[in-house]
Amino acid sequence: MPPLERLKADHPGLMLEIQDACLNQQAFLFVRPDAGWVLKPLVENGVVGVLVWAAWSERRDGLSRYQPEIEQLTRQIGGRWLRFHTRRRGFLRMAPRLGWRRVADSADGSITFQLTL
Repeated sequence: MPPLERLKADHPGLMLEIQDACLNQQAFLFVRPDAGWVLKPLVENGVVGVLVWAAWSERRDGLSRYQPEIEQLTRQIGGRWLRFHTRRRGFLRMAPRLGWRRVADSADGSITFQLTL
């Protein structure tokens, strides 16, 4: 199953939530020919950060390839951190090499990673 289709299947209703948030400028969609991501700016304890709300890639190295661009977009809005949640365990080994650290998991059991900029 293609990555975007798998994302839709894993999270029914997510695309409508994303569409609504993007239309209301609460989240932003970035698309490349082989990947895409939805970034949602947040403020926690007065510190700006960005939640990678959804991401997909046709490439095995999609995150590492586009991570510098995601970091740059985050810095442009004054963001000091990036965070994402996943239920897929495959990122556990790669995360440290890309600078991500595992933080407290979500209440729904998702694994949470954060990158401090």
